[in-house]
Amino acid sequence: MLKNNFLVLILLCAIAFGATTSCRKDRNDDPVDPTTPTAPDEPGARMAVNLIADILPASTLKVANDSWEANDRVGLFMKRAGQALTAQSAVYSEANNLQMSIQSGTLVSYPTLIYPESDNVDFIAYHPYNASVGAEFTIPLNLSEQSDGLPEEVLYSNNIANQGATAQALKLDFKYSLAKVEITVTGGTNSNLTYFDFAEMTVTVEGLYTQATLQLANGTLTGISEKQPVTLRKKSSNTTSATFEMLALPSNETVTFKFNDKGLIHSYEMTIDFEAAKMYNYNFAIDFPSSTFHAALQNTFIVPREVGIAQNISVGANTDGFWTRKADFGGTGRSSAVSFSIGNKGYVGIGHTASSGALPGEPIILYHRKDFWEYDPATDVWTQKADFPENRSSAVGFSIGDKGYVGMGDYVYVDATPGVGGSYYYNYQDFWEYDPVSNVWTQKADFAGGLRSHAVGFSIGNKGYVGTGTDGGDYSQYDGSISGGQSYQDFWEYDPVSNVWTQKADFGGGGRSRAVGFSIGNKGYCGFWEFDPISNVWTKKADIAGATNGAVGFSIGGRGYVGLVSYGFMSGWGFSYYMTEEFWEFTP
Repeated sequence: MLKNNFLVLILLCAIAFGATTSCRKDRNDDPVDPTTPTAPDEPGARMAVNLIADILPASTLKVANDSWEANDRVGLFMKRAGQALTAQSAVYSEANNLQMSIQSGTLVSYPTLIYPESDNVDFIAYHPYNASVGAEFTIPLNLSEQSDGLPEEVLYSNNIANQGATAQALKLDFKYSLAKVEITVTGGTNSNLTYFDFAEMTVTVEGLYTQATLQLANGTLTGISEKQPVTLRKKSSNTTSATFEMLALPSNETVTFKFNDKGLIHSYEMTIDFEAAKMYNYNFAIDFPSSTFHAALQNTFIVPREVGIAQNISVGANTDGFWTRKADFGGTGRSSAVSFSIGNKGYVGIGHTASSGALPGEPIILYHRKDFWEYDPATDVWTQKADFPENRSSAVGFSIGDKGYVGMGDYVYVDATPGVGGSYYYNYQDFWEYDPVSNVWTQKADFAGGLRSHAVGFSIGNKGYVGTGTDGGDYSQYDGSISGGQSYQDFWEYDPVSNVWTQKADFGGGGRSRAVGFSIGNKGYCGFWEFDPISNVWTKKADIAGATNGAVGFSIGGRGYVGLVSYGFMSGWGFSYYMTEEFWEFTP
């Protein structure tokens, strides 16, 4: 009986407890399932947060694809109104760097974010989402690597403040934290850039800061540091242009844009004043000027991102020069030819060809030439002209006014006697004038420096200049060496009016032969030193992109042309002698 009474007592207590708990259902301090928020007019309801993501300026959307993308993620903080983000207990735990996705412009999270029961709140949001935000509420930024793709655009919003619970959709206005730069590169007035040049071109900016810290409390960038070269992302290229882009930290610095065209660097230095949320468009023209080698800034605009006004800039080549290959010489490949230019045409001729190599006990055979050719750079075409009066090689040539001059040089006799034979040089000092109108050669006064071959000749103004070279020597059939003979560094001036030679300052590079020379403007160039006839001084300049042994050189319109290089080397068969037909163009 006691046992039964005890069971009844327990049952009665359970019923009473259930009745008391059911009476508390109307109290509004109960937890609410945030995934199923109640209606606003339901007693004790808590409202879901409804946020819309927008980007300012209003006419501009995100850089990546000009719109929010499916995989874009935003970080969101909901904190007590008026309190600092970093203050203790300021941020609600359910919205402490909450990851939210963007669906049709609306921010969505799971579980659904719910307003607090009574407090007003502030919202802080940023893009792109970073799961590693710490207690200091900062995000590191690094913009140093952009060639393979732009970093994600950094956006920040804190425009919703002191907001009470509401069913109305609230708009978060995201603002750009970075500047964007877009560069279009085209060929300038004197450019010969091709589709392949634009396809392979790269653009690098030196002098930009690349690292900073985003302060989520207020959206500012601090700790801007680390100047590093930044290679821009290429957007597109075609036969006439290439377009590049980059994101940049707000800064005011002097930077250098460098345009790399297959190893040839064009540079432009300028002071930038990049501001957040602005687009900077630059149109660069890569030019090949004849007398100046700096870029010319055409106009300048600093504009909001939604306006696409550009700066137009013309960029010249660096002052250390560059080379462009042209059409091969019209005759056979050869060494020790001679050249000069008259007006807008170049002339190349004489010289010698050779057997490609020699077997042991056999001589290298040299074939002397007397053919002469005219080169037209406008059409890049060679045309044969009247032969020089004699077969020879290693002469000098230059032009004065409308006449060309060729003189000195040598003729090599080959003795094929096995084991003892060799090649013997016969040097000249005669001098000839060429008239392109009549296509006739006329002999002039002999060179005053004596017998000479492998010298250099060019003209400046109405005078000609000849120097360096050798007076000959014996040529070994076994190793290609020359024994005997002297290399000179003397230089002489020729006056066609008086037909007289006058000695000038010695060449600055020392005695040598087989050099190459030409003149541009009022300066002469030899191997590669620059001669100023006014000061009578030699100055070292940039070397050519390759060898110049036995080459020819001339200038047309502010550019130098060098070609017909020869190479000698030892092989398993003996000494080999290789002639080329390649031609190069030089801009000083």
